[in-house]
Amino acid sequence: MPPDTVKADGLAAVEAFVRVRMTEQVPPESFESWLRGRPVVRGVWSLSGDCDYEIRVAAASLDELTAELRALRHHGVEQTNTCLLLREIL
Repeated sequence: MPPDTVKADGLAAVEAFVRVRMTEQVPPESFESWLRGRPVVRGVWSLSGDCDYEIRVAAASLDELTAELRALRHHGVEQTNTCLLLREIL
């Protein structure tokens, strides 16, 4: 995890799972390649059902998370559903 997304205890300040639905105009390969270059992205899963991807994001702040959500919309995401991680159990 880059140092700018880490608190003193070594954890990201804000982590979230973001489910996204893509527009039809964006090829999956293009979007996936763009995600690989995002420093706040910690994992990406392709899904079946009403969403196309689930993305785990680790941001330094809510402002940084908000900026990442805006960036997603500029790269072919039609809809997002964001869940903040409150605590890890397992």
